[in-house]
Amino acid sequence: MRRFAPLDLGLPGAGLLLDGRLAWALALLIPAILILAALAGGLLLGGFAAEWVLTRLLPAYLLCAALAALVRLRLAGREAIDPEAAKRLARDAAQAWLRDAPDTAGKAIALTDAAPELAQAWRLRALVSGDARAARRAEAIERRG
Repeated sequence: MRRFAPLDLGLPGAGLLLDGRLAWALALLIPAILILAALAGGLLLGGFAAEWVLTRLLPAYLLCAALAALVRLRLAGREAIDPEAAKRLARDAAQAWLRDAPDTAGKAIALTDAAPELAQAWRLRALVSGDARAARRAEAIERRG
């Protein structure tokens, strides 16, 4: 679990935002803030409005919190990278590239399939295949830290 995960309990998406998961964070944070504003407005009006707003928007807010928890589980549930297998695949791909072997691209793709969270794997794939998307993916992983 990441450092800011508990923030997602209070305000869905806040912890994801601080962890650098901007797309997921904004998708959860914006609706959560709007729901909280509507809840506060309904409670300020009081009476029937408070009851109506509370019964309809509180489940929506809880749904946002549940979605934030599911996103956390999805991100945490990714396969752990076997460091030895990743090193072996990286070594094979780098050696194939240095030898100018015809199967270099296949080895680089196998490396990114085995270790999709390693920026170095995507850098090697971009170097071998000239794929600009692989280079952008490596940069995105490095920015996330």
